[in-house]
Amino acid sequence: MPEPVQAVSRSVPFELERHESGGERGFDLGRAPLMRVAVMELGEGRQRVVWSMHHVLLDGWSTAMVLEELSEVYGALLEGRRAPERGRRRRFREHVGWVRAQDGERAREYWRGLLGRWGRPTSCRRTAVRREPRGRRPGSSRWS
Repeated sequence: MPEPVQAVSRSVPFELERHESGGERGFDLGRAPLMRVAVMELGEGRQRVVWSMHHVLLDGWSTAMVLEELSEVYGALLEGRRAPERGRRRRFREHVGWVRAQDGERAREYWRGLLGRWGRPTSCRRTAVRREPRGRRPGSSRWS
């Protein structure tokens, strides 16, 4: 494939899952949805919301934007306020158009100049995976 392709479904069924405990399930890239939200009952009126998605769905920047917005809405609801209004965000299609309109050679020169002081690629040695405390997953966030 000479160019990446993005497939967007007009409608994808969404179901909030309820669990007594967590479990690991993967995602099938050929079938929607590539995201799940589950509520786990912890007892004593406490719940944990677990948001799982395939990493191809959102990059780090986009994930941070979603979590920031979710945090604002959650905080407002806890305080009995209306959720804050959001302005229109740029569509991904618009971003792709903007990227394609950039001068590719100028961008290459910029990065070559910026990264030119390194004579060779940075070594990324493989290290042992850090163990998270029981019940925590890498990249997880907690709100109370």
